Amino acid sequence: MTAGSVIPLLDAEVTVFTSAAGPVASPRARTVHLPLDSTPPAAVPAGPVHIGGGRTAHGRLHWAPTDSPGHTDRLATIAAWVAATRPELFVVDVSAEIAAFVRLLGVPVVSFTLPGLRDDPAHRLAYELSDAVIAPWPAAFGPTAGSVPADRLHRVGALSRFAPDDPGRATDGTATDSPATDHPTTHHPEAARPTAPEVLVLHGAGGRGDDPLDTAAKGLEAAGHPVRHLRDAGPAEVWAALRAAPLVLSHCGSNAVAEIAAARRPAILVPDARPHAEQEHLAEALTRAPLPCVVVAPADLARTDWAAAHRTAVALDGTAWRLWNDGGAASRIAELLQRLATAAAAGPERIGTAA
Repeated sequence: MTAGSVIPLLDAEVTVFTSAAGPVASPRARTVHLPLDSTPPAAVPAGPVHIGGGRTAHGRLHWAPTDSPGHTDRLATIAAWVAATRPELFVVDVSAEIAAFVRLLGVPVVSFTLPGLRDDPAHRLAYELSDAVIAPWPAAFGPTAGSVPADRLHRVGALSRFAPDDPGRATDGTATDSPATDHPTTHHPEAARPTAPEVLVLHGAGGRGDDPLDTAAKGLEAAGHPVRHLRDAGPAEVWAALRAAPLVLSHCGSNAVAEIAAARRPAILVPDARPHAEQEHLAEALTRAPLPCVVVAPADLARTDWAAAHRTAVALDGTAWRLWNDGGAASRIAELLQRLATAAAAGPERIGTAA
């Protein structure tokens, strides 16, 4: 969850629990840093059965190690805060374990869901325990979320740390001035375009093995299109680079797509391997929607005609990204959280979030 986009919109006292360095980008939030829940490098003992069910509790959870002091300490920190603060609501980013733990402490929970195969026992438990499950994609387009109870699923649109320059949204979240077409619209010659000469290669974090973006970038360079690689950049540099780029080459992660959409830039997207097939499912949804992107599967990188891919992608009208990210997701999330917190108890709300 891009907490910094939502917190300023809340009429509430907010505490953010995170293992990331630095405070959340909001002066209204108190940040509590949690210890890492990583485990020693030693291998799990051999044998068909481990005391405690191994690090997944007999396959019922994603991560519940019995050999990580940090795991125990982080849960103890949250429990102590709950006991002292008595929050009205707790928002969980993606951890099924935290959702279940906090609900067992007697606090209503709101969870986020992401694209991918999320019908395993841990995800189902988290969704079934939550009073609401937020999906950061629009109702009209997007992946399925079949394991989420339908009456608790809230599809709010793509959530980005960057606000689009032209939200164009109605109060119900629909794009008021977006074309209703079956295919992405092409670029109008009279529209202003950035002057940067390169393709921006937006690298993310967390990939495994060789980066398919490097292969795609080499193909574009060989076709005569200079590229600029952006790695480990701060928010200001990322936003400036996105807004200046005629075309973006990126993985198909939810955050990257949301930020490209906020910048209204056409894109070539290459889904990378992630747990639960997250990027493959998001890529499939994007190809079904009238959005200004060309999706290239990793298996097709070597045989892709990169000159044709560039020609097709750069001609797309980036303003069609309003259908995916209309700039209203943070407001919709804030309204939902306020409504749930008010229903939980009268008086000033106290909301905890795990990022």
